[in-house]
Amino acid sequence: MKAFKHFAHHHRVLSVIILIIIGLVSTVGIFQLSEQTYMYSIVMGPQGTSLIEDMLKNDDPNAFTPQGKIKSYRVLTKTIEHNPMGGIMARIELNNDSNLIMGIAFEKNNQASELYVRETFTYPQVEKLYKQLKTD
Repeated sequence: MKAFKHFAHHHRVLSVIILIIIGLVSTVGIFQLSEQTYMYSIVMGPQGTSLIEDMLKNDDPNAFTPQGKIKSYRVLTKTIEHNPMGGIMARIELNNDSNLIMGIAFEKNNQASELYVRETFTYPQVEKLYKQLKTD
C-alpha cells in the first residue's frame, strides 16, 4: 500500500509537469501565430502596399504604367518573417517573373517612429532591369 501511495504521488507530480509543458508550448505557439498575423497585416495592409508601391515608383517613375519597366509586383507571403535586427522582412516578385525577386525590409524610423521600406537584396535579373531604368 505504501508503494502505491508513493507511485500515485510521483504520478501527480509528473502530470503537473506535463501540463505545465503543454501550457508553455501552447502559449509560444499562439504568440508566434499572432506575431505572424501582425506581420502579414503590416506588409499586406494599405500602409505596406503604399510603401512598396512608392519604393518601386521611386526606382521606376513609370512603374505600373504601359511605359514602365515594372508592370506589377506581388508579395511572396510565405517569406514574411521577423527580422532578427528588428522589423519585418519579405520578398517580392516583379512582373510575375520568378527571376525578378527582391528582398525588402519594413522598419521604423527611431525619431519619428514612422514605418518605411527598403530593398535588402535583388536577384541578378532585377539588377539588369534597374540598369535599364538608369539608361532610359
